[in-house]
Amino acid sequence: MRCAIYMRVSKADGSQTVKNQAIDLHAYAERMGYEVIEFVDTETGSRSDRDGLKALLEACSRKDISLVLIWKLDRVTRMGAREALNFFHSLDCWGVDYKSVTESWLDSKGPVPMLRDILISIVGSFAMQERESLILRTKAGLARARAEGRTLGRPRVIGSKGHVQDKQRIAELFAAGVSQRKIAAQLRLTKGTVQRTIASLSATA
Repeated sequence: MRCAIYMRVSKADGSQTVKNQAIDLHAYAERMGYEVIEFVDTETGSRSDRDGLKALLEACSRKDISLVLIWKLDRVTRMGAREALNFFHSLDCWGVDYKSVTESWLDSKGPVPMLRDILISIVGSFAMQERESLILRTKAGLARARAEGRTLGRPRVIGSKGHVQDKQRIAELFAAGVSQRKIAAQLRLTKGTVQRTIASLSATA
């Protein structure tokens, strides 16, 4: 059986890797004797146009894949219940099985499909809420900095491309729901610089 392994981390700056996911996923595939094809993304789960995810879906639609293995549902999406259900519904329509190696209920071969769909909705909603909580913490950190009078002489961040931008501007765009990739393009910074800035702001919230 040809099996697709899908893995994702949110940061491309080297601070996160798919190593832990890969260990569990490859171990399961090896035990089952599957032929493995990897699909990997290094960006936020709040986007559905990720290169790795698109390539995975295209392979599934061509019936190149018989089974999709994931580590956890939130590796696929953090866009809520509808996006999660749409992903697995597409696999069902193409006759492609799926399984999470850490969430036993997330298995297309499970005995109660209706219960599985309910759990997908619940867990998908929680994954989206986690991202929204990060945005709220970023807003709170920004508001506290303003309340403490730290807007004067605002901290600066220098990207690897040599362009200087305000941390506050990055935080404002992220809090407004702009993706990290779009922030990086708009401010002419690397995505890694934007990710590190958002992480530092969240840590102070």
